[in-house]
Amino acid sequence: MIRAEIPTSLYITFQEVIKDVAIYEMDDVVIISLDDSLIEIRRSISSGIANTAFYYGEEKLCEIFDLNEVHDYVNQGLYKFNDYKESVRYCLFSISKFIKERSIEVSSKKFLYANAGIFSNINNFIEGNYPILGKNKIEDEVQYLIRANDKVIVLSVIVSSIENKKIYAFASIEDGDDSRQIAVLFNDRIYYIDELKFENINNIETGISKIVDYIINYDESKEEEIDNYLLLTINKIGNLSERFITIRNIIDAISDIASHVNLRINFDHFDGDIDLKLIESQNIISIGKVKDNKILTINGYETINDAYSAIRRLIEIGIEKMRKESIYY
Repeated sequence: MIRAEIPTSLYITFQEVIKDVAIYEMDDVVIISLDDSLIEIRRSISSGIANTAFYYGEEKLCEIFDLNEVHDYVNQGLYKFNDYKESVRYCLFSISKFIKERSIEVSSKKFLYANAGIFSNINNFIEGNYPILGKNKIEDEVQYLIRANDKVIVLSVIVSSIENKKIYAFASIEDGDDSRQIAVLFNDRIYYIDELKFENINNIETGISKIVDYIINYDESKEEEIDNYLLLTINKIGNLSERFITIRNIIDAISDIASHVNLRINFDHFDGDIDLKLIESQNIISIGKVKDNKILTINGYETINDAYSAIRRLIEIGIEKMRKESIYY
């Protein structure tokens, strides 16, 4: 994100300059569309500074002295303009070039990773079906600023590194180091991970429309409202493709009994294959574990025919525990 330090006395004039290119504003952040790129600027206003200056981190990019003298640190140039407005416009175009050269993104929480073969199909679908306020092309990524359901979101569409021909795309919610996959598009079905259900698709066009609609309209804040849920943790083995296949098999095994249950799927390292806990506000209740085809609980163990049948049985035990605890699910 670019930081703009603006003297208080010049803020109104600064706003007049950017109003024609600003496509989204919230609090002190503005996103502008300029020269086929999106620039995210955090505005800092102070009466204690004399010059308008633009920074990327600690790196100073452009500074305006005496309203019309511009020091362009990106291109190592010094320029004189007629007035302050022209000076700001020049700095913005210089920053736009800097953004492209550095492949700097705008902030995004919604990501859609797609196989190279359908990357352009997804972009064409988005541009043909949603009101696009602006877009940013960065190497193998396109960022869209989209208005949907009275909200403005940034969706990042990225070429996926998954080399499994049966996995076309997946949608993810990401916030810093926290990444949570919410939907996976296979060649024959789309799996909604947080809803523990799947939907058959007749063709790739249908799959693309469903996963795009899902990620754009997904309300990530709804997860924060859930205090009581089952947490199914899978031993963190294999690559992302193998984990998606594991999730697919689990949802196939439990969707008919668990689609109405607040259940989250997580990956971590632990002793065993599968671990199930009941999270009840601040309390954590261990339900049991699956090791190979055995279910281990405080009441002993059960041997089941196969691993996924064992997982299904463990979920049944967890649902029964939720009933006994009188937890809404």
